[in-house]
Amino acid sequence: MLRYLLMSFFLVNVLYGADITGTWDANSESDLAGYKIYYGTQSGNYTVSVDAGNTTSVTVNIQDTNKTYFFAITAYDTAGNESGFSQEASLFIPPPSDTQAPNSPKNVTVVLSN
Repeated sequence: MLRYLLMSFFLVNVLYGADITGTWDANSESDLAGYKIYYGTQSGNYTVSVDAGNTTSVTVNIQDTNKTYFFAITAYDTAGNESGFSQEASLFIPPPSDTQAPNSPKNVTVVLSN
């Protein structure tokens, strides 16, 4: 199961956090039930999992930016057997763009000079 899994990840910055879309090649087993995506901020240590169902893409929203995230995917069958992890992919998620203007200056004084 999950013999030749190729992953790609797409990053879309949103106002708060980032939407990450992962895609992969479909497995060919007749009893395939779905896929799970795992990710975290340390290589090989995945703290979050998302069941993608029987699709070959998933989008997750990550709120904690300015970090590198590591992703891996597993496949599972109708009996509940889960494969090992795919190869790992990583992605740096930059902080959101600064779209807020600074405060206006205060205590402005104008003086006439010769």
